[in-house]
Amino acid sequence: MREQFEKLPEIRKIMNENGIYFMNHSGWYEARDFKDFEYEQYINGAWYVFQEQQKKINEVLNLVCKLQYS
Repeated sequence: MREQFEKLPEIRKIMNENGIYFMNHSGWYEARDFKDFEYEQYINGAWYVFQEQQKKINEVLNLVCKLQYS
């Protein structure tokens, strides 16, 4: 799922221009330089929303599959 998120053009651009990378141990994004903290916050907010939206999409897909096979 993270790969899909990072392929989004706006996300990729912000990450590349501001040295933002994913921290596996925390599950969040961090900036290499503290001056890019607001971009880090933006990316982490977008990452949270992306995950929540994906949960909803997965629930709908599961429901469709159940209905299709019942």
